[in-house]
Amino acid sequence: MTFHEKLQFLMKITQTTNKDLAESISVDPSLISLFRSGRRKMPRNHNHIKKMAAYFARNINADYQRQAVSEMLDIPMIRSDYPASKIEQLLYEWLRGEVDPVSMLLNTLNEVSVTPSEISGSFSPSKSDAVPQKSSVPENQFFFGNSGKLEAFRQLDKLMPESASSFEFLVISAESMDWLIDDYSLRKNFMTRFISSLNHGMRVRQIMPSLNLLSRCVDSIRQWLPLYATGQVKAYYYPRLRDNLYSRSMMIIPGVCAMVSTSIGPDYAEHTTVLTTNQQLIEAYVKEFYSLLSQCKPALRTFTDFDVATECFRKIFYQNRDILQMVSPLSAPSAPPSLLKDCIDSTDNKKCLDTYRLYLDASDFFETRLQSNIYVDISRLPTAEEITKEELPIILPYKLAPDQPCYTPKRYVLHLRNILRLLNQYENYHFVPLDDQFLYAFNLITAEGNTAMLIKTSQPALFLEIDRPMIVQACQEYLYRQAGQIGYKGIYREKTKSRIRSLIQEVEFLSK
Repeated sequence: MTFHEKLQFLMKITQTTNKDLAESISVDPSLISLFRSGRRKMPRNHNHIKKMAAYFARNINADYQRQAVSEMLDIPMIRSDYPASKIEQLLYEWLRGEVDPVSMLLNTLNEVSVTPSEISGSFSPSKSDAVPQKSSVPENQFFFGNSGKLEAFRQLDKLMPESASSFEFLVISAESMDWLIDDYSLRKNFMTRFISSLNHGMRVRQIMPSLNLLSRCVDSIRQWLPLYATGQVKAYYYPRLRDNLYSRSMMIIPGVCAMVSTSIGPDYAEHTTVLTTNQQLIEAYVKEFYSLLSQCKPALRTFTDFDVATECFRKIFYQNRDILQMVSPLSAPSAPPSLLKDCIDSTDNKKCLDTYRLYLDASDFFETRLQSNIYVDISRLPTAEEITKEELPIILPYKLAPDQPCYTPKRYVLHLRNILRLLNQYENYHFVPLDDQFLYAFNLITAEGNTAMLIKTSQPALFLEIDRPMIVQACQEYLYRQAGQIGYKGIYREKTKSRIRSLIQEVEFLSK
């Protein structure tokens, strides 16, 4: 669907006039008329689209409206208790045409606000400290369809240990989770209690969907992201292709209970779910889980420690692969050695020093690699006025320490001149300037077919390292699309050089 078709649909379903929508986004009604007719393309000012999304989200209240919008966006039914802010985000992405899985994952990453657990250490797969709960429920129960699975899940929730210092939760999530997503209140309450358990000792091992469907794999990450943010979930994936005919889901608390279901195909709803507290059956399911786990590989890990992040940067940087990144501020590899040395002399903070030294030591390697590998460097160029305020941290995406070096006009010009040198000297180096502040609640770095690093830059910061090839490839293609929309080859490369020169002149003029 085109933008004007989407706009017509939303205005019709909410009975909105041109005047109503124009007032909500502070434009003339004639502009709305042009948008609706298709004579004016989607507005480049994304704030207009965001205001439109907010307006429609406030006016989608009736059951028939929520059903129509859900069907149009191809998502589970939007329930009456679904927050307007979530509906607004969905509509915003849909109107912009950004419904690809990676875009939605990045938006979800921006929203994560969980304070990670301070608990550290590993847990043994063969032991559990869970205390079996005394319950009047039958030893074995059977439930049918999605509604039955929802009831089984409610009972499993009640059986979760309350007082044990730590216990395991084993999960295989191959089937569609629409049955849980549909009940927003239940999902929200369970997520809150689950995060609390994670922060008080629970450990989770999850085998992610083995489906050959990118959207289902990314959806799984999005749904689990608040849990990943605690650092207490270990996620794995089965690396071989499967025919996706049979899908298996398991939720096991060893020594307490197990909930298991098998269905035909990823979206088949006429299945049977078993909830058991029988110890022999639970032990059999645990053995089945670890048998599959032994054939799996780590899928991702999350952390908040910048020291760990530095090691991940090192791993990505020292690979002879094409690298694409979308970062703010200017990237570390493009910094001249003299700037990195200046930074080292200007701070005593260990985290900052380790990062600066990493890229200083690798500066020669970076340029050697540009002779054979592509490096696409997508970064926001601030205004000259922003630069002269001397508040932009050098290289790092946020302030780590009070004495962390920031760009002065002289330092920023030095960095820009080095980017110009790289563009002139290496055809494989591409600098892509961005203006859209909306994109900079995150950084995204990919090493071709190997690793993707997603960084939530708003505090508290969160690092998500992804090793699953399918998702890494999707992140890489997302960055290629972002760069392609702006343009970075041929005439666009020359325009970028011209823009950098103009910014240098403006900064030097203002700083005199």
